[in-house]
Amino acid sequence: MEKIQIKLALTLALLISAFGLKAQNFDNAKAYQDYILAEQALVVNENIAYISKSLHDHKARQNEAERKQIVQHLEAAIAKVEAMPSFSGDNTLKEAAIEVFGLYKETYQVALKAAEATELSKQSPIAEMEAYFSLLAKAESQLIEAGKKFVKVQKTFDRTHKLAREENKVFCLFSEVAAVNAHCRKVFQAYARVSEHGKVFFEAMKKKQIESMEKSRSALIAEAETALAELQKVGGHNGNLEYLEKAKALTHFLRATAQGDFVEIIKINQSTQATFDDSNRFNKW
Repeated sequence: MEKIQIKLALTLALLISAFGLKAQNFDNAKAYQDYILAEQALVVNENIAYISKSLHDHKARQNEAERKQIVQHLEAAIAKVEAMPSFSGDNTLKEAAIEVFGLYKETYQVALKAAEATELSKQSPIAEMEAYFSLLAKAESQLIEAGKKFVKVQKTFDRTHKLAREENKVFCLFSEVAAVNAHCRKVFQAYARVSEHGKVFFEAMKKKQIESMEKSRSALIAEAETALAELQKVGGHNGNLEYLEKAKALTHFLRATAQGDFVEIIKINQSTQATFDDSNRFNKW
């Protein structure tokens, strides 16, 4: 999935460069539109960088600073577009851009600010991760809906001013990145629910709580079965199976560990006659 995101980022960089070549010409419809699209591309570039952060190594303080910076850039973009004239008396594209940038800004000030309230790490409980992912999914959905409104107005502007109809590649790229992120979250969450039971097992092991160890071991196996069935349905993203296969392999490994090594760990902990070799084998876990 990393490779996909890098490729999309490079494509977006080329689009920003292309739009920027005609930045200040408001005398023709194409150049007028390209100026606005250049502003959209710069904003979307930051959106993509922001929402493509690590799935499970979330640093609230660092992300909060970036979030505030994006809000400032959105305010600057709104001011630049507001300063534009209409095109032949047509203000629709300009107003649509101002509206979409305003909706982006609102998303960063509300939905994404709420997401940044939680500090997450690899050790965070799955419930906290899922709550964070839910907030990210909501924010991405809001950004996509805002983009759709702009694309609709852009199509009308193209027809009115007889421009050759082209896809809004910037919006398409953002939608694709959001889809990649949604796929990664779905895959990661399925595996993380299994891994959570492994953490519980080892916590119980440290306290020599045999009953809790057995309970978490059984729960891990059951959750692994559920996760593998879920991952099978999810499939790859646009034919890319790399991330999915890694999650499936890790899930298979955890299930096999629970069915084998965990059983032995429990037996060693239960035994009153554990040998020195048993102790050494126990310590390596």
